[in-house]
Amino acid sequence: MPGLALKPMSQTLIEFDHVTFGYDASRTILSDVSLSFRRGQLTAILGGSGCGKTTLLRLIGGVYAANQGRVVFDGEVIEPRDKTQLYRIRRRLGMLFQFGALFTDLTVFENVAFPLREHTDLPESLIRDIVLMKLNAVGLRGAAPLRISQVSGGMARRIALARASVMDPEVIMYDEPFAGLDPISMGITANLIRKLNDTTGATSLMVSHDVQECFAIADYAYLMSSGGKVVAHGTPDQLAASTDPEVRQFIRGEVGFVLALQMYYALVTYGAAESLGLIVNLALVRELGPVVTALLFAGRAGTSLTAEIGLMKAGEQLAAMELMAIDPRARVLAPRFIGGVISMPLLAVLFSAVGILGAYVVAVWLIGVDSGNFWSIMQSRVDVWRDVGNGVVKSFVFGVICTVVALYQGYETQATPEGVAHATTRTVVTASLGVLAMDFVLTAMMFATP
Repeated sequence: MPGLALKPMSQTLIEFDHVTFGYDASRTILSDVSLSFRRGQLTAILGGSGCGKTTLLRLIGGVYAANQGRVVFDGEVIEPRDKTQLYRIRRRLGMLFQFGALFTDLTVFENVAFPLREHTDLPESLIRDIVLMKLNAVGLRGAAPLRISQVSGGMARRIALARASVMDPEVIMYDEPFAGLDPISMGITANLIRKLNDTTGATSLMVSHDVQECFAIADYAYLMSSGGKVVAHGTPDQLAASTDPEVRQFIRGEVGFVLALQMYYALVTYGAAESLGLIVNLALVRELGPVVTALLFAGRAGTSLTAEIGLMKAGEQLAAMELMAIDPRARVLAPRFIGGVISMPLLAVLFSAVGILGAYVVAVWLIGVDSGNFWSIMQSRVDVWRDVGNGVVKSFVFGVICTVVALYQGYETQATPEGVAHATTRTVVTASLGVLAMDFVLTAMMFATP
């Protein structure tokens, strides 16, 4: 009609407006969080474990209601108690769960067809065409008749991706899409997520702690802290170039920046700021370098090793070697063990060196500590053999622990997607506890006497 103007569509599809949430009164998961997701963008939500990344997705899906603030979807405030509104919004969402959440009593085809059969009245012939098209898009058209127990972990993740996109949702949410995957499967999954976003024009939200894979495919990213707050946001290039110590620590693993700041604030109270270089150096080479490197190794390389060996077992590659009179422990496990044990001390030394350089930048350039004092006190008080040497010994022992645990869990896992997923979790937990326990024993043995 003449004189009527259409209201322009907002570029923001989902918005969190000063949202605070906790599962109970004793613990706040999200604290005054405000962020927004633009239509058609692939947005990554990064942060460590327990910072509330997955909770954001649950609030969007209406699983929980915010304690304070609003969650807005396409102009509507989400009300979990309003079932009519909630189910209407959920039909516009697709979700890739961390462990796939595939129905084990259904075939691959039936899993992908499930949403179509529940929410539409399409004829079976059309459902078949749509399902095969979605499976073909993830490279698994030939796997349609298989049972879920017959597919690998990487295949299961792609099947779950096909199911999440089968209704052509406006929003697709990915909860830790790279967890437990080997490097090849991780790259395939990342490319599929980017391709799906570009092809469908959907708004994609990706929760992860894998910085490199997310930065390679995301348009925008939010970084959350352990207190459930957004500490930074921007494009991947903007975050990578950030000078904020907390951002650099998460993205690049630069502990030295933060450590130097914290130690300076403590030392200046007692008039001992000139000892900053010494304390940072000892903390890194004795403890933080070996321990943090080992924990990172367990979480990334350890899980990859477990997933790789587990998938080889599920694909009967190990059994094939045994039937060829080839010992898979010597052919597959031994080289990976040697590589893990050798790489750990090298990574720990690199970690400590970067940390010390980071501390120097903060101390000299930002705080104003005298450069000569920073280096001279450190050089005069650090014993190369006792401090640095024992740190290398620690990292070697930690390398043995992490690699043995990762290979054992992969070799002994059940040859199913669920078995491999559980094995990767056990790798992280067991290796981390082993490293921390052994660190206590080694520290008591190495540094008990001054």
